[in-house]
Amino acid sequence: MTVVAMEKQQRGIVAQEKLIEVGVSGLKQWGGVLDEEFLRELRDISGVRIFREMARNDAIVGASLFAYITLAKEVTFRLESAAQGDALADEITEFVRGALFEDMSTSWRDLLGEIFSFLTYGWSWFEVVYKRRGGDVEDSTHRSRFTDGRIGWRKWAIRGQDTLVRWELDEHGGIQAMVQRASPTFEELTVPIEKSLLFRTLIERNNPEGMSILRTAYQSFYYKRRIQVVRGIGIERDLAGLPMITPPEAVDLWNPNDSDAVAKKAAAEKVVRRIRRDEHEGVVLPFGWTLELLASSGSRQFDITAVIAQLNAEIAMSMMTDFLLLGHEKVGARALASDKRAVFSHAAASFLDTITDVINRFAIPELVKLNGWPMELSPKLKHGPVAEIELTELTTFIEKAAGAGLLFPDEELEAHLRTRAMLPPPPEDRPPMPNPDADEED
Repeated sequence: MTVVAMEKQQRGIVAQEKLIEVGVSGLKQWGGVLDEEFLRELRDISGVRIFREMARNDAIVGASLFAYITLAKEVTFRLESAAQGDALADEITEFVRGALFEDMSTSWRDLLGEIFSFLTYGWSWFEVVYKRRGGDVEDSTHRSRFTDGRIGWRKWAIRGQDTLVRWELDEHGGIQAMVQRASPTFEELTVPIEKSLLFRTLIERNNPEGMSILRTAYQSFYYKRRIQVVRGIGIERDLAGLPMITPPEAVDLWNPNDSDAVAKKAAAEKVVRRIRRDEHEGVVLPFGWTLELLASSGSRQFDITAVIAQLNAEIAMSMMTDFLLLGHEKVGARALASDKRAVFSHAAASFLDTITDVINRFAIPELVKLNGWPMELSPKLKHGPVAEIELTELTTFIEKAAGAGLLFPDEELEAHLRTRAMLPPPPEDRPPMPNPDADEED
């Protein structure tokens, strides 16, 4: 073998070695069950239940999630052609636009709301179900608004986070499938990653479960929930007083050997536990028994309302929605509120970027390939601005820009401003606006 041939062979061996993956991500998992969470109560299905409780039972968490989802649904989405002006690329773009926004069994806004469940749980998994577009027919695998016979999306079907049994991962931590068990059959079903979309708030060690945005709010929620219970009990006891029941002198409630005394003691304990200040209040006692309500001996050492308000602020800050509390706290300047809303808008925009990235990488190219088109002509899904500029700020900008000669009368600009200000459109018979540039040329 010549020296040149030996060098080529050596380079080939080195190149082959570079294609081999050696290390692993370090994700802690045993048989597809993850062990990344150090709080036992937040692991597996128990964590899903706690996050669901937080989302549905806590006012601050619920309002924050609602703000994210509502804002996301108001954002405009568009598809950008891979090659503007190219006939085939533009045709593919129109096809994908119809498949995504017009032809699935779930509207795009409702689908976006389900995708945003990844905020609560850290991840959301969708099985992509296809169909052959055959027009208005009974068969759901062919029912479509289009009759071109192409392959379209029938639906992106969510696979509930509470149905997860385990993950199927390869030796390097790559996600292969989700294994679920759900009602009514409770059979194990394996949904492969090849026909699925996985949305995650955070990718750390390629953890398929991401991290819920409620995770850092859990400790505050934990204490808040218990303090609220204590506050409720305290209010009730302050209103009703501390009940104290006294038996007749001949009755020894503390004799464990006297079955009659044990029964009377249990009955007396039931009476004091069930005392309430409501429309059913009242106690009937045997002759010789007395009941007293002891008043509270003094004021509380802690302002429980202030403590709960502080915990609410911590929860909102962890979700970047503390601007929701500004009006309730009766503090905070308008500029501060604007700054906080801007941070929230940036966070929402980041989540939308995550969603569009997944769709652009996995959903759209696969649909384009299934229809026999080149994948490099796949269009890109883009989203518009998350937070619109305040009307007063926009007007000030336009005044300054016009004063600097950067703007001139423009019909599209006027139509946009009229829409923002909720003004009626201009009359149809209005003469066209003059163009200053044209006058200068004359």
